[in-house]
Parts: sequence; structure tokens; C-alpha cells
Amino acid sequence: MRDAPVAPVVEDPPAGRHQAEDALRRAELRYRSLFEHLPIAVYRSTFDGTIVDANTAFATLIGWPSSAAAVGQSAKDLYVDPEDRAALITAVRAAGEIRGQLVRLRRLDGEPIWVDLTVRVQEDADGTCGLQGMARNVTEEIQAQQQLRLLASALEAAADAIVITDPRGAIEWANPSFTAMTGYTVADVRGRNPSVLKSGTHDDGFYRDLWRTIIDGHVWIGEIQNRRKDGSLYVEQMSITPVRARDGAIAHFVAVKRDLSALRNLEAQFRQAQKMEAIGQLAGGIAHDFNNLMTAILGYCEILLDQIPGDDPTHADVQEIRSAGLRASSLTRQLLAFSRKQILKPAVFDIRSTVTGLDRMLRRVIREDITLTVAQGDTPLWVLADIGQVEQVLINLVINASDAMPGGGSLSVTSRAVRLDDEFVRHHPGSTPGRFIALEVRDSGVGMPPDVLSRIFEPFFTTKPQGKGTGLGLSMVYGIVKQSGGYVSVTSEPGVGSVFTVFLPEDVEPRAADAGAAPGRTKCLAGSGAILVAEDDASIRDLVCRVLSRNGFTVMAGGSAREALASLDGAGRRPDLLLTDVIMPDTNGVEFARALRVRHPDLPVIFMSGYHDLPDVPSAGGAFSERLLQKPVSPEALLQAVHESLGTTGSAGAPA
Repeated sequence: MRDAPVAPVVEDPPAGRHQAEDALRRAELRYRSLFEHLPIAVYRSTFDGTIVDANTAFATLIGWPSSAAAVGQSAKDLYVDPEDRAALITAVRAAGEIRGQLVRLRRLDGEPIWVDLTVRVQEDADGTCGLQGMARNVTEEIQAQQQLRLLASALEAAADAIVITDPRGAIEWANPSFTAMTGYTVADVRGRNPSVLKSGTHDDGFYRDLWRTIIDGHVWIGEIQNRRKDGSLYVEQMSITPVRARDGAIAHFVAVKRDLSALRNLEAQFRQAQKMEAIGQLAGGIAHDFNNLMTAILGYCEILLDQIPGDDPTHADVQEIRSAGLRASSLTRQLLAFSRKQILKPAVFDIRSTVTGLDRMLRRVIREDITLTVAQGDTPLWVLADIGQVEQVLINLVINASDAMPGGGSLSVTSRAVRLDDEFVRHHPGSTPGRFIALEVRDSGVGMPPDVLSRIFEPFFTTKPQGKGTGLGLSMVYGIVKQSGGYVSVTSEPGVGSVFTVFLPEDVEPRAADAGAAPGRTKCLAGSGAILVAEDDASIRDLVCRVLSRNGFTVMAGGSAREALASLDGAGRRPDLLLTDVIMPDTNGVEFARALRVRHPDLPVIFMSGYHDLPDVPSAGGAFSERLLQKPVSPEALLQAVHESLGTTGSAGAPA
């Protein structure tokens, strides 16, 4: 009997091997669990970009539904700029590892994100090499940094000064505008209190209220006068805002400051211009009424002087009255110049010729201890103005400068062409942009403080001793220049001197006058003709009628246009001349003349006015007549104008 086959004996593996395999499986599970649940996105890929493994964080970062969905995808397709990956691979191959590389990836939904990458070369057990990377989404950090940079740039570039202090008030930071405003650099004031800017203008209570407001957590807004590093004062508008920390405690104060100096200066200049305009209106009105009175006073003086023998003591008395009236008329003309309501006769001329022509005279009106320098260029400087008034402006400025140098000094007169731009106009209210001729008078005199400088053009304002000046010289300069369409500026500093600059509109070179003369009127006998007088002031009307009647003219008169027309219709004859005031109760003289010339087209007209501020009042060579008489007007001047307007021959003669 054969023995049964013996079954092979299978030995159980050693217990240690089972334990090792089990430990390996558990380690792999732990690794996989750790890999999957890492909050940082981790992936593995081949060098060509194929993703071979990824955790949930990486899938979420890109937008895949799971880590398994990421496997097999191409990492190259995730880069916004493919050149970023090419550069990254080159760097990794060279160094073996790259840390903190910022790249832009695009999520599956199209949203671009900033990612901080750490990538290194990894060799697998089979010897193949690939890439292992960790990615962190830093988009919000990048945006926050950009926001901070933008904020910092905005603070640096802000036109207003910005200062940040700690809760105790020590300055930690200030922008460049703070330096421009105050003269202090950040290094000058860091760690110091803003009290370095104190001017001494405000009392302690002002600052106590300020600190109480901001310490209580409220915003303080107000104006404060501070002192710059160079010692000059300025006014600023300031707001101080408390900034709180997370725990609610005040961590900083932020002050925003705006320099109001330029604005305050402009406001002061504007108020001054308004004041000068109001004073000018008042002065013009006074001068108009005064001229009416002086016309009557001087006119009747002329009549009396003609009637009283020269050896009669009364003749000398009347002559004194007349002399006083003439002096009063001179003051009135200066008031009219200031109020810009005088009658000007503008012409185009080279201002250099005017200055040259006055050179000798100017040297006579200043003292010997004053050195006068006149500097002019070779290019003509044409202006359109009343040459006589411009001469008066220059003379007044030179005399004023001379008076400002009681101990002697230097005085210069210069002229040049300039262009006033919008920037100049913004800082000099009352000026206009364009091309001007600048006439400058500079002295080395005593100068003027701001309170005097602000009033120098006001009528009757003077710093001279009583009886030494009327205070009308500079006001006349102001009025003449303004009426000529110009602008006058002045700068002055006590102990340094003053500079007056007159800007007159530049004009083109005048053309040669047309040859030939206009045909004259038919001449008639002296002292004949009918004259229609319209004058609302009874004393002037009576004087004019008396002068004309006593010199052979037929006179029809009225206190208004309506009354004058009634007088004309009652006389039943055609007038040979209209003599009318400009301002009357029912209409102005210009409108009256126009209406009357509808009935009498060739009627000559003479206008009279205590001032003229109507744009349609004709000047010499106007539409109606070549005569515009400014009151006060003497009987001789009146008769001369009448004869010239009528074209009569011979002298007007003295009043009969």
C-alpha cells in the first residue's frame, strides 16, 4: 500500500512583516489624509505641466470640484502669462527650489488671482522627476498693499497739508504740502508738538477748547493763525480728526490744513475794490453837483468883473471869489478823475516820448538829494489814452515818491511792454488779461505798512502833515488809469520803499492822418442865431441864457427836454444850435438831441456835463457835434464853443 502524498507545508510570514506592512498602510493613510486636509494648496506635476496629484485646497483654489478632478489637467493652462511658468521652470531646474514666487493664475470661472508659489524638484521611487508645489492665494494682500500705496501716494500728493500725531500730540508724519506751507520738514518736527507753529495770536483758552474737543473724540474744524519757520504769519483752515484703534481708544490724530493766505488777500483786494468803487460813485455825484454850483459862481463872477471898473475895491473882491472858485474847480477835477467820470480825449502815442518830454520837468519837482533814473528801450510803446492825463499820472507818482524820501534817495522811471495772464488777474482783482504798457515808478523811500497801503487811493487820505497835501494825488492817478482801461498796482515795505506800476492798454502804431480837411459850415454873422437851451439847474440855465442873450443870440430855454420843446414851439422858429445838459429829469441830453435832429437833421449840438459816464455821450468828432463842455464852463469858453459850432467868424468877445 502506497503511502498517501504529503501536503506541502506553507509557513506563515513572520509577525514583523505583517506589522511593517500595516504600519506602511497606516502611514500612507495618514499622509493622504494630511495631504488632503492641508489648508495650503499642494500639487504635483510633471515638468511638462500635467498634474499628477493635488489636494482639496488646490482644487478649491482653482475651482475644480474635487482633487481627483485636478489630476490629468495641465498646469500650463492656469497661468495668465505663459512666460511666467517658463521662467519658473527654468529657475527651478537651475536651483532645485524656488520660494515666494508671485504669479498670476486664472481660476476656472475666469477670475485672475495672485498666488505665492513655492516649487521644488521631486524624484519618485522609480527615479522619475517631477515638480511639487505649494500655492497660497495672496490676492487680498496684494490688493491691500496696492490700496496702501495708493493711499500713501494720495497723502503725499495732496494739496492740503496733512499731519498725523500720536494721542499726546507728537508729530509722527507730515506730507510735502506741510513743508511747503510752513517751511518745516518732517525731520524738523517729528516727535515735536504742533505748538511749534503757534503765533501767539490765540489765547490759552482757544487751545484748551481745541484739545477738549478732539480728546472727547469729536472733530475740530476752525481757522487758526500760525507762524512759519521764517517767522511770517499765515491763516489756515484746519480739521483735526481722532483715529481710534480696535479697542476704541484714540490712537492718532489726523490734521488737514489749508493755507488761506492767498484767499484772504484776494478777499481783501476785492473788498478794497468795492470800497473804491463806492467812494468813486460818491465822489462823482458830489463833483457833478459841485460843478453846477461852480459854473454859476464863476459865470456870475465873470459878468461882475466885466461890469465893475478895475479900480473899484469890489473888483478885487470879486477877483478873489473867482480865484477861490478856480481852486475849488481844480479839486473837483481831481474828484472826477478818481471817480472815472471826467471827459478824456484819448489818442495813440508812444509813452516813451511822454516820459522823455517830462524828464526835465520831473527833475525840477524833486529835490537835489534824490537821484532820478529814466530807463527806456528802443522799441516804441504805443498806448491809447489821454496824453495830458498820463502826464499828470506820472507827475503825481514822481512827486509822491519824492515826498516819501525826506532824507534823499533814488527814484527810477521805467516803461516796458508786458502781457497780463490769467494767473496775474486771479491775484489782482480789477485787472484784465491782455497786452499792456507798464509804467513803473520805484523809490527807496520810507515805504508803507499794510494799513496805510490799503487806503492810499482813497480821496482825502494822506499821511502828510495838515496843510501839506489834499490826499487827492494818488486817488486821481487811480481814477485816470481805471478810466483809461488800465490797472495800477503798488507794493511797499516799511524801510525799503515803494513800487507803483501803471498798466495801460497797448495799442497799435498810429497811421498817418488822412490828407485833406472836412468842408466847413457856411459862416454867418457873429452874435446871431437862435439857440435852444435845455438845463435842469435853474442858476446855470439863467446864467447861460443871460450870457447868450447879451451877446446877440436869441435864446429859448427849458428846465427839461419837454419844457425846452415847448419853448421852441412857442417861439415858432427853427433853432440854429442845441445846448443841452447830459443829465436831465425826463431824459438825457443825448436822447433829446437825437429826437430833435429827426425834425432838424443838420442841427449842431453842444453837450454840457458835470461829469460824463454814459457810453453814448459823443466826444470830440462825435456824431452830433465837436463840442462837449465839462462844467464848470466859463462864459468865454461857452461863447467860443457856440461860435465854433455855428461856424461864425470873429472872436466871441467878453460878455456885455
